Amino acid sequence: MAPISIDVDIASTIQAIDGVLAHREGERITVWELLERQLPAISLTVGNLDRMYYRLLAEIEHIFEQQQLSPERIAEVIDQASAYCNDERLLLRLVEWRGMIQSAAFKSRLGSASIP
Repeated sequence: MAPISIDVDIASTIQAIDGVLAHREGERITVWELLERQLPAISLTVGNLDRMYYRLLAEIEHIFEQQQLSPERIAEVIDQASAYCNDERLLLRLVEWRGMIQSAAFKSRLGSASIP
């Protein structure tokens, strides 16, 4: 089994998110419109993180199914797990979105609220 590329997947996910969000710059929109525009990026982020996680688990399982454990292969998968667990770029976006959604949930006049 070939090594998986968590670092590359995180970078490509961030590029895709930036593409999804790029069209909103310079517009005044309501909070609802902002959330609606962010949902595809949120979905993409969560879906890709989920896929990376399951690929990483499958890789770990594959390594330990082998009769001869390869120290090099174990080190590679540990590096990939570290990249997955320690890369804060996607986590910071998710935290930002969670805060925005929580804030919007408590606004009593959400329908007319504008965001620059």
